[in-house]
Amino acid sequence: MNIVTEIHLSDYLTERKERIKPKQANIMNLPRIKKITFNGEIQISFDQRTNTDMILVKPGDLVISGINVAKGALGVYEGEVDALATIHYSSYNINEKIINRNFFTYLIKSHYFLKLVKNLTTGGIKTEIKANKFLSIAVPIPELKIQREIFQKTDLFHNKLKSSLNILQYCYDLVEKLKDATLHEAFTGKMKSSGVTKKDIGSTELLETILQDHYIRWERLQIIKGKDPSDKNIQKAYKQPKNLNCAGTMNETIFPSKWISGELKDLVYFAGRIGWKGLKASEYKEQGPLFLSAYNINEKKYVDLTNVNHISDERYEESPEITLQNGDILLVKDGSGIGKLGIVYSLKNKATINSSLLLIRCGNSIITDFLYYYLNGPVMQNIVKQRISGIGTPHLYQKEIKKFILGIPDKETQMRIINTLDKFFEYYFKIKKTLQKRKKLLIDLENFFMTKYFSDSIT
Repeated sequence: MNIVTEIHLSDYLTERKERIKPKQANIMNLPRIKKITFNGEIQISFDQRTNTDMILVKPGDLVISGINVAKGALGVYEGEVDALATIHYSSYNINEKIINRNFFTYLIKSHYFLKLVKNLTTGGIKTEIKANKFLSIAVPIPELKIQREIFQKTDLFHNKLKSSLNILQYCYDLVEKLKDATLHEAFTGKMKSSGVTKKDIGSTELLETILQDHYIRWERLQIIKGKDPSDKNIQKAYKQPKNLNCAGTMNETIFPSKWISGELKDLVYFAGRIGWKGLKASEYKEQGPLFLSAYNINEKKYVDLTNVNHISDERYEESPEITLQNGDILLVKDGSGIGKLGIVYSLKNKATINSSLLLIRCGNSIITDFLYYYLNGPVMQNIVKQRISGIGTPHLYQKEIKKFILGIPDKETQMRIINTLDKFFEYYFKIKKTLQKRKKLLIDLENFFMTKYFSDSIT
């Protein structure tokens, strides 16, 4: 017979109330809890000094983040030595005479338990849950024998689920590697569609077009600065790009002999909003020029022009260097969405961008889709991965993007490459969508299973 008793967390959890002063904490040479993720993973850092009081965490303790506990930021510390944490966390000794530690580890990850925790929040701005409030939660608990049985079944299921998720992740990684390899081949001339055209235009005509584009960009910049580009004294300052290469090799990258290569700064137009110029959200209008942000860039090829903010004509006109036109490429350069790209398409109104986006515009020598696929390739995305894995807000800098080396074939070859990549990415997104659906099914199955054993079995 399964005897279930509803008891409070305070009946088997004891808070460690000792506070350790910064001076003492800094000489204890203990690891520090840096973060608890929303899936309960406790992340540790070393050699980190503190200027605030700390708490002590023992191996096997429950640790919670008072601010984010309702979102799942709690877990059992499984380290082999004591650890320290800031006073925004709290740690609890678990009485294993009442509750099985392994059973408890799964219980606190269940939707059933997190719902009980969430009920403690008031819904205001401050949602921090203090120890006395947390310990007041009452949970029906079966006898120890049943707890162990539930843990064994849950652990077996969890291991099988983890194995399935690992296989899905392996497939996802393979798809990403295939994408990178395909793009690398396309932009180094190794793809079949990258070969020389039947017309065999050569590089002379292409070089002339690239130089014309460069001059047109320079003229536009002079006009934006309020200068007359036809003035002979102004024209004396114009300098043609010197680093364009027609020999097939640049910075150890080998291109087909008919391609011209160079740094992006010499091949395309770049512009970004410098600061906000005092612009406030209160200035947004119900109508007027579109004011695009990172939220309008997703995994799709084209910029989403729905759900946008609007600004006044005066605000739009004060930054002419970033006024948009169809065919522009927008790159997210700040925040969690960095590296995402989109092409402006079907734009019928005036539009500009906020400071999180970078505007990139091609001339007559480069087809927009060709550059879009290049920027989706490993050259750019490897830098994005480095930024995301770093500390602080991730950021891409114009100066490093401008130094990327791009090889340009004639437009007929560009178009063949684009058509090949369009077909590839159609399959790529279908495969990704299938993998994402499979992952969601597994996570939904896990939630159902956890609910079954940590709600039905203990109530």
